[in-house]
Amino acid sequence: QNRFPKSGRFYTLPKIHKNTSPPPGRPIVSGNGSVTEIISSFSDHFLKDLVCTLPSFIQDTTHFLRIVNAQVDIPDNAILFVLDAESLYTNIDHDGGLAASEIFLDKSQTQDVPTQFIIKLMEFVLKNNNFSFNGQNYMQVQGTAMGTKMAPSYACLFMGVLEQQILASSPDKPRLW
Repeated sequence: QNRFPKSGRFYTLPKIHKNTSPPPGRPIVSGNGSVTEIISSFSDHFLKDLVCTLPSFIQDTTHFLRIVNAQVDIPDNAILFVLDAESLYTNIDHDGGLAASEIFLDKSQTQDVPTQFIIKLMEFVLKNNNFSFNGQNYMQVQGTAMGTKMAPSYACLFMGVLEQQILASSPDKPRLW
């Protein structure tokens, strides 16, 4: 490990699937070597296994195809659709994301580390994401950075709670999700 941490580095990855020239960029703040890198990784250790428990968890395309192919009585009028959250990582409110993570951590079978301790560590990562770009230093004040280890699990758990709320309030339930 680096004895002297540095700020994260901001860069963009082109969204090559977009039909524009030039393609828009996906903002990434790399946390490698940053002060929050190890804390984020430690937090993710407790979050990542919880993501697999979500009813809508899909590991990859092959996993998705196995699930769909296992359906034997799909009606002819069934509709397949996909939802996408625009700029999910940067739009997750800290309080909402931490509350969602807390719900799943509290339900977790392994309580080696108290939930509130993990939540405090996550809060530290979220509120101390400083990064440099073009020689200037910045602090991310909202959402989470794509590039910190806990971000994918954190975002999935947030969406898991949102999914539960939407399904609970919807009179029509999907057959499979």
